[in-house]
Amino acid sequence: MIVGGIDLSPATIDGITQGYISASFDQVLYLQGYFPIQQIWLTKNFLIPGLHINTGIGTVTPENIAQIAPLIEQGVR
Repeated sequence: MIVGGIDLSPATIDGITQGYISASFDQVLYLQGYFPIQQIWLTKNFLIPGLHINTGIGTVTPENIAQIAPLIEQGVR
């Protein structure tokens, strides 16, 4: 059975590492929290109107989880 996900919670990371989950999307939640604050600052200081920023989406698999998991644990990803 192929199982996938849409976020990278600690349980999802464990599932990928242990082979129960084949892949999950990485929504780069840090940027989804950072950019709205940046937008507030830009609007207040420079009257720049709302921006549409695509934070992208990556795929996390057993092949790349070892690189991404430490960044998630640090709160960067």
